[in-house]
This record gives sequence, structure tokens and C-alpha cells, in this order.
Amino acid sequence: MYKLKYYTLNKEAKKKLRSDFSETDYGHTLNKRLIRIFIIGIIGLLLAIYLLYTYETIWDLITISSLLIASLVFIISPRMIKVSKLNDFLVKKEKTTKKEK
Repeated sequence: MYKLKYYTLNKEAKKKLRSDFSETDYGHTLNKRLIRIFIIGIIGLLLAIYLLYTYETIWDLITISSLLIASLVFIISPRMIKVSKLNDFLVKKEKTTKKEK
């Protein structure tokens, strides 16, 4: 796994980068979408846990396990996407700063 510039920043710089990114139109809509995906993942996880207690056949268990895996992906992926987009924003911001100098 390659190292992202985002991980090398200190806490204050990360906070400023996140606020700068969320002020853009793209960042604002992306945050809304990622929150929506995360909430869908939580709902799917809760549904899978509820269905796990009420399953009757092996096919129910297979369906529940696939729902559980998909829900976990929906919970984990927004964080990875956000870090990737923040890193792209940081690199683009640095390039424009260097061109201005």
C-alpha cells in the first residue's frame, strides 16, 4: 500500500484540509453521499443481526451472511473514499500553489 500525503499531515493540518474540502461544492455533495452510504450500512448491519436470530433454513443464513458482508463494506468504504479524495485535493492544492510561485 502506498503512503498518502494525507497521513503525513499533523492533526491541525488535517482539520484545516477537511474544512477547506467541505467548503467546495464537490466536497459538500461527497460528504452527503458518504454519510448516506454509511447510514445504509448501519441499517443493513442492524437488519442482518436481527435476521440472524430469526433464520430458519441454510438459505436464510447464506442471505444474511451476504447482507452482513455488504453492510460492512458500506460502513468501511466511505472512510477510504474520503481519505483518497482528500489526498487528491491536497495534491491538487499543492500543485496550484507551486504554479503561483
